[in-house]
Amino acid sequence: MYSILIYLIIQASFMFLFILTGAILQFIKERKRKGNEKIKLGDLTVIIPFRDEESRIKSILNSYENSLKTPAEIIFVNDHSSDNSVDEIKKHLGKLPFQIIQLNKNESGKKTAIQKGVLHSKKSFILTQDADIEFSSNYFSNLEKINQDNLIILPVIFQSKKIINTDVILANALNYSATGFSRPVLASGANLIFKKEHYINYAEIDSHKHLASGDDIFLLNAFLKNNLTVFLCADKKVAVKTSSEKTLKNILRQRARWISKTKHVNDLYAIILAIIQMLISSTYPILIIYGVMELKLLDLILFILIKALIDQVSLGLYFIRLRLIKEFLFLPFYSVIYPFYSLLILINSMLLKQEWKGREIINSN
Repeated sequence: MYSILIYLIIQASFMFLFILTGAILQFIKERKRKGNEKIKLGDLTVIIPFRDEESRIKSILNSYENSLKTPAEIIFVNDHSSDNSVDEIKKHLGKLPFQIIQLNKNESGKKTAIQKGVLHSKKSFILTQDADIEFSSNYFSNLEKINQDNLIILPVIFQSKKIINTDVILANALNYSATGFSRPVLASGANLIFKKEHYINYAEIDSHKHLASGDDIFLLNAFLKNNLTVFLCADKKVAVKTSSEKTLKNILRQRARWISKTKHVNDLYAIILAIIQMLISSTYPILIIYGVMELKLLDLILFILIKALIDQVSLGLYFIRLRLIKEFLFLPFYSVIYPFYSLLILINSMLLKQEWKGREIINSN
């Protein structure tokens, strides 16, 4: 029984003092944030790298067709697609200010595609998007209400009925709280704005171009390293939505890809937070097994309820802010399966060769 009490004290301390307090601090930061200039669509270039996205690209193309406002430039960068992605783009966006540029034979990868798009841009600000996302018709109208900054991390929401994707929300919630206390540790290139001049001066793409993944995390750390301000925005009005992988196998491979890019950054702040979170999460099912064998049923139920209450209260602000009500209600169940799920991801990342679009995540050159 003492081990359970100690666990609840440690878990409550971390969840209330760091997660909840950090979320409140970040919420206040967003509300008090001031700036002289808002984002201007006339000075914004959207860069969308793509490779064989014919079956997935229609969502973003429909979003642009239905958008009330559009940016000055939309640049699609073709990374050697072998399907009809280019034809789909031309068919849908004929009336919009878009262009398609091709990577050369000796060029490949998302980082190179973004870099080439940035160099083709004639504007001061860049917005990167993934080719499989979608957004509301008011998305760009709401972007104009945000103050400019060197780097702006915008929300990405998974569209899925699978509870297993709750891990993405938890990672973003942890990132939200981390930003409230200090700075963000995660960013997604699916919805990311940055100043072109700082990208050119500080991104240092050549130092990690051999890693086929991680354009967003490396860019975030390059900006932080050079003391450039970074703003994390959790306003759902400027969120984009992306579809989840369909099968458990592909979900595990996707998470393993994410691990492969973050482990090369060597961010001590992120590592410490990940270790604390993993220890707390992995201990929970062990204590449940212990409780089944050693505790009275009423005591076990009380333990589970207290643990669930701590999670709900400390994570509620972030989940409700993004209106993720269903995922919020399923948190007690997910907290039981999460440690086993994380172990599957870890094993998968160590034993299997990670590929994306037919390429290894870590190239040999």
